Amino acid sequence: MVNAREHLGDEARWLLEAGPLSTDQRWALLLELRGRLYDLALDLRDRRVPAALYLPLTALAATIGAGGDVDRLWNEALGALDEFTAA
Repeated sequence: MVNAREHLGDEARWLLEAGPLSTDQRWALLLELRGRLYDLALDLRDRRVPAALYLPLTALAATIGAGGDVDRLWNEALGALDEFTAA
């Protein structure tokens, strides 16, 4: 889980350092993040990490997949990544 937290800390930094982006660019980054979150969750599952520990990752991926306001999703993603890495 330590590596997962470090990786997601990097993900949060990449989003923060992306600078001013168009809506389409933000969506593209969020969709890429969604794919990486699912991949990470599968890896953690395969390592027999209890699902409750990575549930916030799959929940965030599902939220991004459901769509909506890109600003809300962007902020939600940053909050969820910060919360996960702080745990």
